[in-house]
Amino acid sequence: MHELSIAMSLLEIIERTARANGMSRVTKVLVKAGELTSVEPESLSFCFNEIKKESIAASAELLVEVVPLQGCCPVCGSDFDIKDSKLFCSMCGNRDIRIIAGEELCLFQVEGES
Repeated sequence: MHELSIAMSLLEIIERTARANGMSRVTKVLVKAGELTSVEPESLSFCFNEIKKESIAASAELLVEVVPLQGCCPVCGSDFDIKDSKLFCSMCGNRDIRIIAGEELCLFQVEGES
């Protein structure tokens, strides 16, 4: 379960961010996780809820937004969703595509109170 190590890293970043912005309490956290990261939102939430108890984020709500896998075709210029691991352009069939979304894992937003 790599979600525990992700939750631990998130909590460290959240605490640093909160202190740097004068927050006394974190109320909401938004994480964006691409499909290719294989992060299970429920598992990440469970792990985060277990480790946040004695932190500045003890009462924070964690929201995990799953970012769909998307590609871009350099031949026809189309942007498209990649479904069922089919790594080719849905418009022209080109197999030399570029992944433009779905690989990211980022702490997108931290809300809190002073």
